[in-house]
Amino acid sequence: MKRKGSFGLIAAAALLAVSVHQPAQAQSKPVGCNLAWCPIHVEVIKNSSGTEVLRTSFDEVRMAPKYSGGTIVWKLVGSPDYEFRADSVMSSGANSPWAATTLPLRLVSANEYAYDDLNNNALPYGYQVRVYKKGSPAGSPPIVSNGTIVNAN
Repeated sequence: MKRKGSFGLIAAAALLAVSVHQPAQAQSKPVGCNLAWCPIHVEVIKNSSGTEVLRTSFDEVRMAPKYSGGTIVWKLVGSPDYEFRADSVMSSGANSPWAATTLPLRLVSANEYAYDDLNNNALPYGYQVRVYKKGSPAGSPPIVSNGTIVNAN
């Protein structure tokens, strides 16, 4: 009996270790986020052709209808040669002219960028995540990924 319990604990620990070290992967379905803090992991990886691309844990975030007050944080993980800069998360798409007052964005650190959800409508807001090579001069091209945030579950 003890042996089975030990193997179960070892198997559970192994699964936990794998999930903790699993790199961020874009999800094909949206994630619902109705909490005060919603993290999105961002990682620079190489695709099959060897080109560096961004991979995010989720590319669509859905907040509860008319939910306001939550914070979404993009966290750069597993990419020590890259950083966020002042323009690393930018509004995009048709509703971007209204996004600055609804979704104020701010650089927290070289590894974190946040947005405060003041949105109280059901409009989708597009965004673009930009990651820069550390030490690259201003005006250098970033690696880019796109996503959407909407207040409608």
